[in-house]
Amino acid sequence: DVAITRYLDEAAINRLQSVLACNIQEVLRLLLRDCQSPPGCPSSPSSFSSYSSHSLVGVQSNESLSSSCFAVLRERLSEDFMAALFLRELLQNLSKLLQQQMLEKHSIFTQIKQHMILLELRGYLDGTSAAVANWNQVFLPLNKKAEEYQERLKEILLADGAETYRPNPLDLSGLPYPTPVCVAVEILNTFAELQPQLLRQAFFSEAKSDAKQESRLLLLLAETLEKSHSDSVQVQVKEILVKVVCSPVMELPEKDEIHMLFYDKGVMDRLLQTLFLPLNADEMTPSDFHRLHHAKQQILEILAHCVPAH
Repeated sequence: DVAITRYLDEAAINRLQSVLACNIQEVLRLLLRDCQSPPGCPSSPSSFSSYSSHSLVGVQSNESLSSSCFAVLRERLSEDFMAALFLRELLQNLSKLLQQQMLEKHSIFTQIKQHMILLELRGYLDGTSAAVANWNQVFLPLNKKAEEYQERLKEILLADGAETYRPNPLDLSGLPYPTPVCVAVEILNTFAELQPQLLRQAFFSEAKSDAKQESRLLLLLAETLEKSHSDSVQVQVKEILVKVVCSPVMELPEKDEIHMLFYDKGVMDRLLQTLFLPLNADEMTPSDFHRLHHAKQQILEILAHCVPAH
């Protein structure tokens, strides 16, 4: 609202907004071609008229697609960090769809769950995914340059010539990329906010295929709550667990299944393990002390929601 208006007139800004809105609709349109949906959904021929009549150049027909977009997305998610950024933006844009477009929104969420795309985020949380290596190789050096830029900017602002300094508002050199853990947690939190039932079903499917009948993704979230140095990540993990476990609208047998995963399959034990860790400021660095102290606070809030719910 401030920076762009200095460089573009109103007509150019409107044009840019129109292009962005059209691109979002086209991406949704392409994804929905793979959805098995009812007649009200844009993936059915009868409802395509509600979308833009312009097609993406070079997009192949359904018959010529060798695999679904969601299968490709899952494959790319395991090796390319940009796929995680795409998924995050996709979910955030889905949250903005109007009430009349609930069928489209639900179709995409269902496909994400059915293709087990969320389970690929386990590698982001524990650092074993090839996408994490991709982030370390490509994006970590850019983040280091961003930190150097921020330090230089601080020096300039603290120097005597700060009054004459005029920064370029369109310069993004000082903005770091989010970490893989941060993006994975944001994706899961958005999913928990919009479709908590489908997220619970993803946990159930994972547990059924596990030898110990555990949800590794749930356990990794509990572990991330302790180990993450980001307050935002810790808060979002807390919100995910509360939305998934303590929802007042759950019915049987869903309620019993999620309670079993949370209370009997190690998730609660992992939270209590963090809660009972010693917290000694004299023996810890300030960063570790704050991390563990904040994690304990989030766990106590989770327990506070569990008590009245169960």
